[in-house]
Amino acid sequence: MLPYWLAPNVITVAALIFVIFNHIMLAKYMPDLGPNIAEYGDCPSWVFLAAGGGLLIYQLLDNLDGHQARRLGVSSPLGLLMDHGCDAFNCIIGSLSVCAAAGAGPTWKSWWLFLCTVVAFFMNTWEEYYRGELILPIVNGPNEGIFLAVFVYLLSAAFGVTFWTNNFITFPVSILPSFL
Repeated sequence: MLPYWLAPNVITVAALIFVIFNHIMLAKYMPDLGPNIAEYGDCPSWVFLAAGGGLLIYQLLDNLDGHQARRLGVSSPLGLLMDHGCDAFNCIIGSLSVCAAAGAGPTWKSWWLFLCTVVAFFMNTWEEYYRGELILPIVNGPNEGIFLAVFVYLLSAAFGVTFWTNNFITFPVSILPSFL
């Protein structure tokens, strides 16, 4: 139970601060969103663990701010705008942080993850605006998407960023067409 003196918008901004701090740490160790070990050195595992923990704290606080606003009776369109604004900013920097953890670098993979995240958020927000309520499917970005991002952070912490570039399945050259 949160104290009554704690404003919901303070909870929202505090949640965003966790994500911003994690992104700054990832940007310090991986400025080009990829495993440039020769130039910057290897990213320590604690950075990925902190990023995963910070994202879980973000999710918790993002869910608590609305409950706190309704409990205090201070729900407002401004609070909704503040919450969705912080969520939109989290979509941008969160997707870039996951790209760094997966070692995607400045490639089409990073753009694809970025666009998928931002477009899905935009469409859900647009739907909420016109329907008057936010109806999420059983599998959705604010819950399972965040857990998937945390899983990416944990795998990068356990096995390193180069884990994402390893080929675990190899095909014999003899079965490939000759033009390849």
